[in-house]
Amino acid sequence: MLTQSEFEALLEDLRLRRSEFEDIECKAAQKGTPERLFETLSSFSNRPGGGTILLGIDDKTLTPVGVGNPDQLQKDIGAKATDMEPPVRVQFQPFLVDEKVVVVVQVPETDPQHKPCYYKPAGLSGGAYIRVGDGDRRMTEYEIYTYLSSRGPVADDRQPVPEASLDDLDTDLITSYISRLRSRKPDATYLRDSQPRLLRTLNILTRETGANTPTLAGLLTFGRYPQQFYPNLVITMTVQLSSESGVTERFWDNYKAEGNLVDMLQQAMSWLHRNLKTRTLVTGLIHQEIPEYPIDALREAIVNAVVHRDYSRYALGTQVQIRLYPDRIEVQSPGGLYGPVTIDRLGEPGLQSARNPVLAKMLEDLGPMENRGSGIQTMLQAMRQAHLAPPRFDDNRTSFRVTFMNHTLLTQDVLNWLERFAGIPHLNDRQRYALAYLRQKGHMVNRDYQMLNTVDARVTTRELRGLVESGLVETKGNRGGTFYQLTPTTMQLTKPTARAVQPARIPEKYRPVYETVSRLGPISSADLSRELGMNRRAVNHILSKLIDMKLIQGTAPNPRSRNQTYVPVQ
Repeated sequence: MLTQSEFEALLEDLRLRRSEFEDIECKAAQKGTPERLFETLSSFSNRPGGGTILLGIDDKTLTPVGVGNPDQLQKDIGAKATDMEPPVRVQFQPFLVDEKVVVVVQVPETDPQHKPCYYKPAGLSGGAYIRVGDGDRRMTEYEIYTYLSSRGPVADDRQPVPEASLDDLDTDLITSYISRLRSRKPDATYLRDSQPRLLRTLNILTRETGANTPTLAGLLTFGRYPQQFYPNLVITMTVQLSSESGVTERFWDNYKAEGNLVDMLQQAMSWLHRNLKTRTLVTGLIHQEIPEYPIDALREAIVNAVVHRDYSRYALGTQVQIRLYPDRIEVQSPGGLYGPVTIDRLGEPGLQSARNPVLAKMLEDLGPMENRGSGIQTMLQAMRQAHLAPPRFDDNRTSFRVTFMNHTLLTQDVLNWLERFAGIPHLNDRQRYALAYLRQKGHMVNRDYQMLNTVDARVTTRELRGLVESGLVETKGNRGGTFYQLTPTTMQLTKPTARAVQPARIPEKYRPVYETVSRLGPISSADLSRELGMNRRAVNHILSKLIDMKLIQGTAPNPRSRNQTYVPVQ
């Protein structure tokens, strides 16, 4: 439930951003209940964290206009909510703004085991919606499938490949695999079976079609050339010349890895070694050249991408993609997170949910991966040791992306800045590392601290509270979205004295954009949107205001250039 102050802060956010949020929908509702409100009830129910509908706020001007009949409105929405499957348990709160009644409707997230939530009169295919930006969109057949498949085990990796036969498999590789299993488990009686039966036991072959036919997992792991049957089950790799997402017509290098999964993984790692830059690490008299990204982290991300991707009929035409930008690497795979795993729970000890358990076991036994749910922890630890920020994870149901940034957190400038807090008692290395993260990123949530330092929620809460009590960090946010940022006093220490006066000129709502441009510039509006978790239109609006205030400037002569980036005015 919202407090009065939180409600007023929300209206102020809407006024400043001049656009709705991903979790906020505005409806005028002066003439009664909006006809297609079920679309938003569905999309918010399917969205992590749910959402809030503001009735009595004009969706174009984002100003209060009031509702006609608040009591009837609540009755109508309550009836509409019961027409959802499963029923939605909404909460109502009326607020008075300029003598106009605004009704706040809180829509909770549906239990993942019951998603997708849809409008029963329209049916599952016509009544299930998903939130995209600040609007609602009807789910595709594939998106509905991703929700339904997450309710229980899938067997896509065990499906037969009818066109293939044993001749399409590498028998030498299979023999080596079986020998390895037998040496590890000398007492396993099932490993003494005849080869055709053993291959079925190991799910390399299946008799579902009446004959011994390779499974998809068997073909992908042991196939001579699986792309004969599935041309798009490959890894594509590109070196992008621009940091701007979506600019794909210009790239320095591209490569397509083919063959079985082991071959593709080896090709991908060789390609990365060829294209990654190196930096020099000086330790005493020793100069060591190391890659700009930790290889262990990249390997885990790529292995996870091919093992945990979606191999259903909806995704067999989609590739795993690796994109190397000047400032980051993105590893994207078809299919979102599976089962109980969510973005917030990634890396949680003991949490495992294998979409393709047969394939995962084969690669575990062959050596490229550890099937123990430790991949995320390996990535986090490797990035931490390299003094880089944790990878960013994005899940949009039909694809999953891991992004590694190459901005080091502990530059000499940052180390000098951290020295200013050396006299603060009880400040540990994890908290200092969090300060370095905040200096570069601008804000942090509880989960960011956990991933940055690979600690649990209990330690995170205690140590963030310590940073707040020290006066270095403050809490911000509302609507359940609490985050942490450096206090104004701490922020003043991050800039030269000549520029210390400028933040006072900037409205508080504009500061995250200005500070991020100051830290990371030149930076595009798309990258700003990702860094800050803000709507792209809202970011562009604030950028235009900061340009008018002569605090930032574009780097491209044409303001509408697709390669436009922004830097602070010197």
